[in-house]
Amino acid sequence: SKRAVLKLSWTPVKRLPESAVYDILHQTGVEGVPEVYDSGLIRANCFGYRLEYIILEHCGQSLETYVVECRKRGVTDSEIHKNTNQFIHQVSNCLVQARARGVLHRDISDGNIAVRNGQAKVIDWGYAKIIESNSSGVIGIDPAVADKVAQQWGFDKAAVLENEDTWDPLTGTVLFMSVPVLFGMPKRGLFDDIESLFYVVLRAFADSEDCSGFKHYNNENLALARVGILGCESGYLRLFNVKSDLGALQETVDAMLKFLFYLGDKYVGHELFSNGSHERLPDLRLAEKFMDEKAVNDLKLFLPIVPVKGGSGTTKRRNAAVSSPGEATNPKKASRGSTSEGPSSQMSTRSQTRGKK
Repeated sequence: SKRAVLKLSWTPVKRLPESAVYDILHQTGVEGVPEVYDSGLIRANCFGYRLEYIILEHCGQSLETYVVECRKRGVTDSEIHKNTNQFIHQVSNCLVQARARGVLHRDISDGNIAVRNGQAKVIDWGYAKIIESNSSGVIGIDPAVADKVAQQWGFDKAAVLENEDTWDPLTGTVLFMSVPVLFGMPKRGLFDDIESLFYVVLRAFADSEDCSGFKHYNNENLALARVGILGCESGYLRLFNVKSDLGALQETVDAMLKFLFYLGDKYVGHELFSNGSHERLPDLRLAEKFMDEKAVNDLKLFLPIVPVKGGSGTTKRRNAAVSSPGEATNPKKASRGSTSEGPSSQMSTRSQTRGKK
């Protein structure tokens, strides 16, 4: 017999039903999400709210709990590090696959990544957002598929998509929010979810949350503290209270740091809040350290688009921090947009005012 979880949710009718998100994820073949055994609406509209139920696979425990329990059982650090590295790959693959198919999670936190039997799964998609593809270059779900899902689950697609946009600077679990989200940047993107995963990993190995990297007085102070800490490449782990040797996992965690906050050898974390139009220009070779090749190829869809002048006129291509070994892109040549994913970013996050689940 399989263990299952019953989830009941009252949500505003102008929010996206979680069951609809799971439908999209499963129909498009996204890996690393729970199996859904049954789902539906108990009340479609009760004073502006719907009552939804989902019966889904029990996916295990949080990464932090996994690390603690393994140590209690005498599992070696090298085995824990090896398995955690695998979990990071699985979650990264899931997030990139989902976004390439038009779904952004927006609430990656310690409680929303579950591990069991060597498999990590991303759970709790109740604050996810769907993004439709369009002729202007936005990568997402086919609008016809979104129409079908909206009809099946009885929601007004236009109203829901517009409403979800308004939650972009608000949604998330505070201690795992990205620096741009903590500063209230108006749009969310895939790189924000990857940054949240980075903090989940650090928290799993931290001795406690009583440290500069996780101490929350207000959102801006936490963001400023992290920008300062993450610029200390050789000492950032200590400031997140990670005192144990990460062994083979160290390379993966360092790759995530460099991927998110560096342009070549230059630290650019301060640009994430001081420049409202800053776009991350990640080194895809670093991404290979914490996600699979297929996910890296999907990731290319979300790099900033820059104009390229040629003999036949101006064309466009997607940029990266390093386009070939040893060749760093000049940040001054990169186009500046209003999102963290270039023109492919029209997404959001979950509000701290709603509390941590």
